[in-house]
Amino acid sequence: MNHSFVTAALPFKAARADAVRQLLDGMGNPPQPSIAARLDATNCIHFMSIHVPPSDGEDAYLIIDASVDGGPETSVKHLAAALDKELRELIEAAHIDPYGKTIAGLLASHLIEVSNGWFRNPGLNFDGSPRMSVKRIKDEAALANRIACMLDRPSGPEALPTLQRIRAELWDNEANKWAFFAEPAPFITGVPPAPPLTVKSVLIALATLLWPVLLWSIPAGGLVWWLWGADAGVGAGLLTFAAVLFLRGVPPPDHVTESIIWVAVELIVWPFAGVGWAAAAAVATLVVEALALLAGYFVFRHKEKTDQPENQAPAAKLVQEMMERESFTAQNLLAAVSTVKPGWIRRITLRFGLAAAGAAAQFYSRPGFLTDIGVIHFARWFCLPGTDKLVFLSNHDGAWESYLEDFIERGFKGVTGIWSNTVGFPRTHQLLNGGARDGDRLRHWTRRQMFPARFWYTAYPALTLLRIRNNAEIRQGLATARTEVQAAHWLSLFGSMPKPDHRIGRSMTDPDMPPETPLPRHPKIDLADMPVLLFGSLSHLRFGTILLVRLDPGSADTWLREIKDRITFGSSQRDAEGAVVLGLSCGGLQKLGLREDEIATFPVAFQQGNDAAWRARAIGDSGSNAPEHWSWGASSKTVDAALLVYARSQPELDESAAERTREIERFGHEIVHQVRFREVPEKDSVRSAEPFGYVDGISQPIIRGLRDHIPADQRHQVVQPGEFILGYRDNQGYVPPTPTVLARHDPHNLLPAAPPTAGWPPGNGSATPHEARHDVGRNGTFLVVRQLEQDVGAFTGFLQQQATALAGDPRVPPPGQVPVADWLGAKIVGRWKDGSSLVAHRERPGDGQPDNDFTYGSNDVGGQGCPLGAHIRRANPRDSFDPGNKTQLKITNRHRILRVGRPYAAQNGRNNPGLMFMCLNVDLDRQFEFVQQTWLMSRSFHGLENENDTMLNDRGAKNLFTIPTANGPLRVRNMSDFITVLGGAYFFLPGRHALQYLAR
Repeated sequence: MNHSFVTAALPFKAARADAVRQLLDGMGNPPQPSIAARLDATNCIHFMSIHVPPSDGEDAYLIIDASVDGGPETSVKHLAAALDKELRELIEAAHIDPYGKTIAGLLASHLIEVSNGWFRNPGLNFDGSPRMSVKRIKDEAALANRIACMLDRPSGPEALPTLQRIRAELWDNEANKWAFFAEPAPFITGVPPAPPLTVKSVLIALATLLWPVLLWSIPAGGLVWWLWGADAGVGAGLLTFAAVLFLRGVPPPDHVTESIIWVAVELIVWPFAGVGWAAAAAVATLVVEALALLAGYFVFRHKEKTDQPENQAPAAKLVQEMMERESFTAQNLLAAVSTVKPGWIRRITLRFGLAAAGAAAQFYSRPGFLTDIGVIHFARWFCLPGTDKLVFLSNHDGAWESYLEDFIERGFKGVTGIWSNTVGFPRTHQLLNGGARDGDRLRHWTRRQMFPARFWYTAYPALTLLRIRNNAEIRQGLATARTEVQAAHWLSLFGSMPKPDHRIGRSMTDPDMPPETPLPRHPKIDLADMPVLLFGSLSHLRFGTILLVRLDPGSADTWLREIKDRITFGSSQRDAEGAVVLGLSCGGLQKLGLREDEIATFPVAFQQGNDAAWRARAIGDSGSNAPEHWSWGASSKTVDAALLVYARSQPELDESAAERTREIERFGHEIVHQVRFREVPEKDSVRSAEPFGYVDGISQPIIRGLRDHIPADQRHQVVQPGEFILGYRDNQGYVPPTPTVLARHDPHNLLPAAPPTAGWPPGNGSATPHEARHDVGRNGTFLVVRQLEQDVGAFTGFLQQQATALAGDPRVPPPGQVPVADWLGAKIVGRWKDGSSLVAHRERPGDGQPDNDFTYGSNDVGGQGCPLGAHIRRANPRDSFDPGNKTQLKITNRHRILRVGRPYAAQNGRNNPGLMFMCLNVDLDRQFEFVQQTWLMSRSFHGLENENDTMLNDRGAKNLFTIPTANGPLRVRNMSDFITVLGGAYFFLPGRHALQYLAR
């Protein structure tokens, strides 16, 4: 079954755009049930969307886009029939004249075809599920689900008898017999061999893309004519085409105009091929052309160096509009429109970038993959005819941040080669380098290009491409598997048995490496200016509390001046007798006098807060965990500041907390909420555990430059300072955007000058675009605070209940090995209670010493030790998605968080203890929210089917947890809500100089 890309672009007056958008909002994303039912009934539409992109002129476009089974002509008829009423209303609202055509005819007359031939509309199509029809995808998903339910019964240790049992049960039902016939599925095969790069293929590419540029040979030929004669002049003037024609067998272009030129050139040029003077002229003309191309290259490089990348943060309102329509399904739609840079050079390089990306997908990638990125269902780039607008529509798995991260590390050259030709893209080098590697700015730039998908439909909302590929392989294996090895691989697709793994036992540690490796100090890190929490969770200060404060705007600055010298900064104070840490929310900064355009330079997530409805939904705070049920942090209980107080003893803590409380009340502020932390164990041999009893804080990133030495087995935990401290280079070598203020508001120069890449707020307020700014973020970071109440009784009771029900089941440990309740709890969490890993200690706990020297891809690729959906594997997948791949480790390290939380005992009228979860990061979107949304709460994490983190259970999920065992999959059900969110907020921890500025 072949697929078609159907894109119709109907022009209309921009004055009607809002009326059309209003109708699209009514159609919905997700779509209205009646609309979805009609599209489902076609059984041939994979994805469909309708858009009115932003317009900067008098004209706008109604874009109707669909990925369909079959040819475009039939597909247009299906679309028109399914949405006849809605399309008529849209066309009428846009005042589009159909000129007497039917809806199908009108759409057909405005279809956009893309190609990178010079006379064609430039663009690129990408198909991530080749030859997979909608019906087949749905049928194979239903089949896999039926088999998974059949596997709930225990199986023996051998896989082939299990497969035979499944076959027999399915064969008894006539409706299942289709599944016993194998059907090709290109995207589960290997990478195709790359075609050889030959002189011929290069010349073909040049003839397609560059022949207009090489028309410089015509005036050169005129010069040769004047010097050496007519024959030589004609030969030289048409050398561009003759060089290609000499290859004989080069296929003509597919466009009529190009074909006519090709034939004419062959007729005219070939007679001169043997003329001596023409040969001499050829050399002269090649020199002229080479000089022309060299000149063009230098012009291009000059433009590239002088292009001005945009460093603005996306507008908070735009982000809200996007997030309100995102992540309702396993897939999302990224819809973006960019402006192509002016000039003919950029028109050529755009075509080159599109052609190169297309070649990478066609010749150098596994079918359905772009390089090694396998999360794109269907994607299309195309230029709107007659405009300078490049539109990108991509149906992809997961949140858009996750999608973009794959390109930042894996496919940055392709992204850069295309979008570097559009206005505002991060700075590039040689067309393909830089650009998308500047991950944070790429994310900001992409968000600014995006526009809300007001109507979007997916035929299979719960299926990721990994799931579709697995389902296809399950069907293939059902039909073809004959050996024990093949059957074992087939069962591994359900997470039920370990895949063959010859790398077990490998370590990240070089055995020849000394126990500790020196880490040179970063020469530019200002250790004295940083909040003390960046140096660790202050475990030597065993007692602590958090005061969550609402500030009186009239006295906020005077209170800050009063306490600023008591706030703890720098490595030299981390061993002090006590510490005070101050965090300020967006509301707190506003009350301290930061202007609107200065607030706008802070991350949008920080501006909006985690209690915003769209953000709460994205990170899983819904139902009983929704912000309206919180004890603090939302609605009338928002907070402006968090004051963390630490001390070595309880009396010292009481005294310090009482003094901070008196200061707060003296200035008219209100303590909205207070939580006292549980004391940290006094003995070094006893590690702190969270309320469920599991040792916490074992796997932490290590900030390069903040330690003198690092144990060799922790090398893979090292990250650059810019991942956690504003103002420094991150893992990719770039300085992430940082909050700024106008220089004229800092007359005493308390703050350093902002770097050129610091960023600028959307709209710029009343400031001029080139006005100097100072860096208020440098040496600071952002703090996430979330109060998580843990129902220890419910968790313990659940484990005991399951252990009783599973007694005698061959999939759980036999009596005498380890208590089943302990085993089940370890599988859910991902570690034994003493901190020893399931990767190294699969049967029973270790020696009481937590271990962390492993990667899942090298040591536990199939989840036979630590299940794929275990809490710690979700929170830090390491190389799990691409075993043994160092690039995957780099991707994971871009999303690390530095945890500094503490458990607390039951208090404030609540009956359960909990964890005051706190973590540090410089980018709330890329780090904390990414981990929460894309890994912990994802229902399709690692190819799992509708499961999410059991520890943070989401009632919308299937309420399953799969444990692979040698006797088949154990699917644990009926989990309770073990954790309840009681409150949360985002805070900015300023550096010392920034705090002095804020207290000015």
